[in-house]
Amino acid sequence: MAPNPASQYNGLIGGNPDLVPEVADTYTVGVVLTPTFLPGFTASVDYFNIKVEGAIQGIGADTILEECTTRADPFFCSLINRDGSGSLWRTSGGYVTDLSQNIGKLKTAGVDVQLGYSRQIGNAGRLSFSFVGTWLDELNSNPGVPGVDDIDCVGKGGNVCGVPSPEWRHQARVGFDFTSGFGASLRWRHFDSVELDGGRPGADGFPSRDYLDLAFTFEVGDHYDFRLGANNILDKSPPLTGSQACPAGFCNGNTYAQVYDAIGRYLYAGVTLEF
Repeated sequence: MAPNPASQYNGLIGGNPDLVPEVADTYTVGVVLTPTFLPGFTASVDYFNIKVEGAIQGIGADTILEECTTRADPFFCSLINRDGSGSLWRTSGGYVTDLSQNIGKLKTAGVDVQLGYSRQIGNAGRLSFSFVGTWLDELNSNPGVPGVDDIDCVGKGGNVCGVPSPEWRHQARVGFDFTSGFGASLRWRHFDSVELDGGRPGADGFPSRDYLDLAFTFEVGDHYDFRLGANNILDKSPPLTGSQACPAGFCNGNTYAQVYDAIGRYLYAGVTLEF
C-alpha cells in the first residue's frame, strides 16, 4: 500500500474517565543572598528534583506502532484500527488509539537562578535589572511500556518529548524609570538549541533563539499610565520543522509556539486609568 505522501496517519487521542490523580515526590533546596556591601541587589539559587509516578499521558502512537510491528504484542496491536482498505490515513475509519492513562513516569531536575538589582541614580531616576534562568539537568519520561527505557528529553523535542526543552533558557531585563514619569526597558530572551528526538539520522534540530523586547511607559498626572512596546523587535521568525516532528497538540503551524515567537514582531499599546 502506498504511504501517506504527508507522512501522517490518523489518531484518536483524548481523556479517560478512569484516570486518577498523579503522585509526586518533590525536593527543593535554595539560598537567597542580599549582600550588605551592594544595596539593592538580591540573588537566589534553587535546586529542584521532581519525580512523578502514574503520570497522565498517552503511550504514544509511534511507540504503539513500533511495539506492534516489532513484537506483535496483542495489547499494542489492539490499539491499531485499520479501515476497509487496511489504511490508517485514507479514511476516518483508520486510526491509532492513544488515550491518556496513569502509566507514565516523569523525573526532572535542575537549577533556577534569579538576580535583581535596583538603584537610585541621583535625581534622574531609578535603574533596575532582573535576570531569571533555568538550567535543566534531567528530564526523563517513560510511557510505562514494558521493555521501553526512560527517554532523555533534555535539549530535545519532537514526537516523543513534545515541546522542546532547552538545556538552558533565560530572560534578562534592564530598565530605567525617570523622575519625570517616563520609563523604558529592554528584555532579552534566550533559548538554547534543541535536537529533534527520534528523527532520521542527520535531521536538523532547532538552533538557539534570541529575542529582544522593548517597552516604554509614561505616567500623566496621578491617574493615567500609558504603555507602548514591541516584542521580538528584530522580527525573527520561529524555527520550523516538517510534519514528521510536529505532533498534534504540541506543534502547530510547523513550530512550537509555547517556546518560540510564532507571529514575528508584535506591537502593543495601552492606557490605564485610575480613579
